[in-house]
Amino acid sequence: MVWPTRNETLQATAIVFVFVVIMALFMWVVDGILLWIVKKLIGGE
Repeated sequence: MVWPTRNETLQATAIVFVFVVIMALFMWVVDGILLWIVKKLIGGE
């Protein structure tokens, strides 16, 4: 088995971190849109 170098490990960690942040922002936007739609459908403000 060949272990990744320190640089490869840091690069992979950074890529995962950036992906998680992007997905969290995407989910936050989708949640806001769905909340707005549901409020409109049930006659909320």
